[in-house]
Amino acid sequence: MKCYFIDTDGPRFINELPSHKMVKLNDELLLNCEVDSNPSSLIFWTLNNTSVYAYPTLRVMSMKAENYGTYQCTASLKDFPKVFSSIKVVPPGK
Repeated sequence: MKCYFIDTDGPRFINELPSHKMVKLNDELLLNCEVDSNPSSLIFWTLNNTSVYAYPTLRVMSMKAENYGTYQCTASLKDFPKVFSSIKVVPPGK
């Protein structure tokens, strides 16, 4: 009888999110949460601490005032600590 061991690796970011991003009103916002783990991690996004999306790529087709704030990507995998990366999305200013 052969025994197989599954190699598991907790989530880690391939690329951290930048600290901030400027997006004009009515423009598209596209954010990617790039995480490596084995098996794949569960990815979810929050905006100002409210859950908004549950996939690695978050897309807002047309920015509105209520879409500005701090987005956080969270990657979780059973038996491993969660990892977080945040980005502040702001309108262009002076």
